[in-house]
Amino acid sequence: MTRAVTNKVRQFVSSGDANQAVSDDGLFRELFLDAINGKDPRADMNGDGYILGSELGLYLDQRVSNLTGNSQTPRFGKLRAHGFDLGDFVFKVPSQSISPEPQEREVKTEDAVPTPAPTSIANQELLERIAKLEKLLQAQQLDNKTPPQLTPAPEAPVPSKSPDTSSEQPTETSGTTGEEESPSSSEPDATIDKQLDAFFDAKEKFGRGDITKDEMVKASLFLNDASMSGDDKAQQELGVCYWDASCGFEKDEQKAVRLIRMAAENGNAQAQADIGWMYYNGNGGYAVDIGKAAEWYKPAAEKGIASAQNTLGYIYQYGKGGVAVDEEEAVRLYRLAAEQDEPNALNNLGYMYSFGKGGLPKDLKEAARYYRMAADLGHTIAQWELANFYFDGTGGLEKDQAEAARLYRLAADKGDATALNDLGYMYRKGLGGLPMDENEAERLYKLAAEQNQSVAMYNLAHLYEYGSATKRDPKAAAQYFLKALKLREQRTVDLLINKQGEQLSALTRRHIQELLRDEGYYSGSIDAKFGSGTKSALLTYQN
Repeated sequence: MTRAVTNKVRQFVSSGDANQAVSDDGLFRELFLDAINGKDPRADMNGDGYILGSELGLYLDQRVSNLTGNSQTPRFGKLRAHGFDLGDFVFKVPSQSISPEPQEREVKTEDAVPTPAPTSIANQELLERIAKLEKLLQAQQLDNKTPPQLTPAPEAPVPSKSPDTSSEQPTETSGTTGEEESPSSSEPDATIDKQLDAFFDAKEKFGRGDITKDEMVKASLFLNDASMSGDDKAQQELGVCYWDASCGFEKDEQKAVRLIRMAAENGNAQAQADIGWMYYNGNGGYAVDIGKAAEWYKPAAEKGIASAQNTLGYIYQYGKGGVAVDEEEAVRLYRLAAEQDEPNALNNLGYMYSFGKGGLPKDLKEAARYYRMAADLGHTIAQWELANFYFDGTGGLEKDQAEAARLYRLAADKGDATALNDLGYMYRKGLGGLPMDENEAERLYKLAAEQNQSVAMYNLAHLYEYGSATKRDPKAAAQYFLKALKLREQRTVDLLINKQGEQLSALTRRHIQELLRDEGYYSGSIDAKFGSGTKSALLTYQN
């Protein structure tokens, strides 16, 4: 501490990286003030009652990056100027304590942000719709009748209504297809609806293998003429056929986007949601533009498309794409989508209740109720969240680690890295009726670590350092501790840097020094002593 305050330093902490737009009064400012005012003890990483500038930078980097999904990534460090890089800024805060023992289990924190999960094309509704055929469009000569090909990232006009609609907004039907029906259907509309019903029936049969490719093509022929006549439902469905080659057509993404765009501009709600999804994810030849995505999601959400309501809610919650942060509007949209059993929205409402956001009270019982509904619909994150409630006995639930293990396994079986880690932890400890099995714990930790799950890397290192005699492997422990450090896993930072590796075996410390030397970060003695040279190498390595 004396060295930190008596030596000169030129130090910086930025709220984001180059080219990142950040708010003057946003998450970074909130967390910065929480840290220096002692409201979040995690900022004081060694629990000595003082926060160094390097500790503050690391804390802000981890928290802001996690909470924004890496869309805002603070940077920190010291300017490389002779004589001005030895000290450190120091903030005096109320003393906070940190457990001296490494913690293994992933603990749910506010980092568990809701998932935007835009659905539609490449997600549920559209990707389920088709599978392989190739010749219809050549015969139909669609290219000669459609507008010019879309260029990447075109401007998004205000979606217009179909020419034959009334001045009133069409009423959205109750299904998930996003089709609209006018207040008074004309005879041609009724004919198209009957043809679409037959088309959907044929697609279902084709998907089961009950009809041939030629029969599927025949059932699809009407879509082209109807599309050229301006029917938005036909444009949407024909676009879907080309998007993922389901109606027997050869996949043609450009034609698909052109047709879906036509349908969207004619007021088709599902097509508007799909164009929003393309802008949100940078698909279909569009560059990522969340502001334009929001423009398309809004009319789709107003017409009742659940996926659009959910993702627009997420945009409002975090103020993405230049949209002002409005957590209460996010909650309103999540509720609309949740009423249609949209799993992501149910999960996101659970999150909002967990932390008392968007004008909602902090209510873990209500959070558990929403997580359960989403989990029952197969939502992976909700299964993990509900497992945490059962593991700890919170949210009005009885502590039931067997049920926690069951839910962790459901999420782990779908590849969720955090659930793989937590299930591995339960095998390591023999919890929830599971046998104590270091081999299974190791397997699960490795699967999670392969997805860069930093806690799983720490847990693997911990297993190789402190496990049974047959599992101890100091070199492997050193490798995984450094991997976890690279990802700024907080327990690893505390263990290697703040506590100078004092809880590790001498052999593991030597291997860490050797690995740092081999990668060009360390040139000192391989002596298992984590002095200033080793600490400097570790800090440089993690940054």
